[in-house]
Parts: sequence; C-alpha cells; structure tokens
Amino acid sequence: MPAVTDEQFERVRALVASIPEGKVATYGDIAKAVGLTNPRQVGWILREDSADLPWHRVVGASGRPAQHLTAEQLARLRSEGVLASGGRISLRERRHVFPGPGGNTNGGWLVAPRMPEEFTFEYVKQHPNTWVKEQIEVYESSGGAKGTTLEGMPTVILSTIGAKSGEIRKAPLMRVEHDGVYLAVGSYGGAPKSPAWVANLRANPVFELRDKEQVFTVRAEEIKDAQTRAAWWERAVAAYPPYQDYTKKTDREFPLFTLTKV
Repeated sequence: MPAVTDEQFERVRALVASIPEGKVATYGDIAKAVGLTNPRQVGWILREDSADLPWHRVVGASGRPAQHLTAEQLARLRSEGVLASGGRISLRERRHVFPGPGGNTNGGWLVAPRMPEEFTFEYVKQHPNTWVKEQIEVYESSGGAKGTTLEGMPTVILSTIGAKSGEIRKAPLMRVEHDGVYLAVGSYGGAPKSPAWVANLRANPVFELRDKEQVFTVRAEEIKDAQTRAAWWERAVAAYPPYQDYTKKTDREFPLFTLTKV
C-alpha cells in the first residue's frame, strides 16, 4: 500500500470529522477528496487514529459497513436515524458530498468556519466532531492567550506520541493541578472506552504539556493506589464537576495519570 504523508493523514481525519449526523461517505469518496490512490489507505488511517471521530459514518463502496465492526457500526448509524436495508446503507439517500472548488473550499479543501476564542458546552454540542481540533488550534496559535477555557473552566493541552502511529497527538484536558503536579483524567465524557491518549501515555509516558503560555516536559504516572486516587479524584471533581456525572454513564473506571514536570 502506498505511503501516506502526515498532511494526508490529517486531511482524512478532518474530512471524516466533517461528515454530518445522518450522512455517510465511502472510503473512496474520502480518498479521492484527499488525493490518495487507494481507499484502503483511508481504512488504515481510521484504524490508526479515529477514536475521536465519527468513524461509523464511513462505509464501503457498496454501502456496507466494515465487516469486523458491522454490528457496532450499524447500531451507531441507527441511533442517528440512518437505517440499513439488507446490511447496506442507501448511498443515494445518505451520501455526504464534500464541498468542491467554488463552494466552501480553498483549492478544493474545506475552509474552517470562524472559531470562538473561548469554548462553551453549547458550542461543543453543536460541533461534536470538530471542537477538539479547533480548541487546540486557537489555544496554540494564540500562544496560550485564547481558547484556554471550557465553559469558563481552565484547560491545558496534552501532547503525546501515538502508541501505534508514532505521531504527535494533542488533546485538551481540564486543568487539574496540585502543588505543581497536574492530573489527566481519562473520562472521555463517560464513553465506554478510554480516550486514545491513555494508551499513548502508557506507551510513551514522557512528553509535553501546555498551560496557557507555559510549555514544559512532563512524566506521566498512572495512579494505582486507592488512597492516592481518591485524593486526586476529589481534586478533579472540584476543578470540573461534570466528571462526577460522567461516572454515571459507564461502568468503566477512569484512568488517572499524574503529570510531573521533569
């Protein structure tokens, strides 16, 4: 399979993130929009890094879901009002058309809408698949002067190395800090699975954290001791009360990592 550049990797992710609820796109549609020669390259990218994307909205050329994910994918699509017939999604009815030249594009590529300087729960609700990337862009492009809060509560940007891809990955986290040590909470909004950065920290525990204008190297250590965990969890909920609500959405215990400057 031909190699994929970093730019193509991120463009595929951006396109998948742009597929609206109630619509689907094929691997071939995305490959063509990005300039890839093989739809399987899109499948590889989604296998590598799609935990934060609506991957279930990408189907085969026939409208069928991925064979190894059929049940889960059809269930997710069904929850969005997309029904299958004979195991297939009707592309005639549900196919998403990516903007082309002359539309909302820049040389055939999507032009991002104006992004807010600070992020709210309402904005997150309206842009569930793009707000993470947008906040990181605003936060970093402003040097930590903008995009630093969620609903008025402070955030930080955690950079990790992809456990599978080896590429740099970034995620905004709620700011939980005590005596100069930070905490990363793998809540993922109460989703059944942990966010991708959890596996990244377990594989490569030393990388980078940005807290507004400050950027420093940190070492992650997963908290296993029950007493230590209880103390940090209390701090986490105090900093961001919705964490407590997230625990009611899943039976999963959220991984907690201390992030200590090195």
